[in-house]
Amino acid sequence: MGIKQKGRIGQFFCSHKNNGWFKKVGASHFSALNGERRYQICKDCGKEINSFFAKYEGNGLK
Repeated sequence: MGIKQKGRIGQFFCSHKNNGWFKKVGASHFSALNGERRYQICKDCGKEINSFFAKYEGNGLK
């Protein structure tokens, strides 16, 4: 899904109500074996609101 980024002024005046959780695809050749980093990004302006590291636990995520 391609999210078009606005400039800093557009991100400042955005309410960030239309957001979702994503993970970067092809960001690095090296990846962590015990989990993945997830990002909460506003779909309207493209600003990264929050991020966290989700650890793998057994067959799935913890």
